Amino acid sequence: MIQMSQQNSFIPQGHLIYLDIYDQMTNTDYGPLIAFTSQLSKKTLYCNPLFADYTKKDRYVILNIFTVSGGTPTPANGIIKMGTTDYPYGFYDTKIYQNTSDTNLDPDGLPLLWTGLMNLRTDYDYTGSTPNPAVEYTEYSANDTDIENVYITFNQ
Repeated sequence: MIQMSQQNSFIPQGHLIYLDIYDQMTNTDYGPLIAFTSQLSKKTLYCNPLFADYTKKDRYVILNIFTVSGGTPTPANGIIKMGTTDYPYGFYDTKIYQNTSDTNLDPDGLPLLWTGLMNLRTDYDYTGSTPNPAVEYTEYSANDTDIENVYITFNQ
């Protein structure tokens, strides 16, 4: 599983992804295409890594991407915006494809190299505070006969 965190900051936060995908690759001229599909919103975000490092290819390939919460993302250059309504915190189905160029963001016809899961979580910002704290629940005790039901709604 890939673990990534998102700060509430305009400063890009770097992520190194280590995967054993070199044996499946047919070309190392271009970095692979990465697809993150939110399990909550069902929307897919495509990006190319800023760089792919093959120096330890017998063990793993390193893919470097950056996340930002503000500003203008450039997915073709490895900078993506997450922690939003369309791409919320939580789990993402992740697919990595053999790419045909460093600017291609379309997976049609590309060979699939890896399928897995990514967890996007909040992180502390540069002030040391949690910008997007986890939801805290309080017990509802007005109706003790119906305590096993939990209703969650999402505003979209």
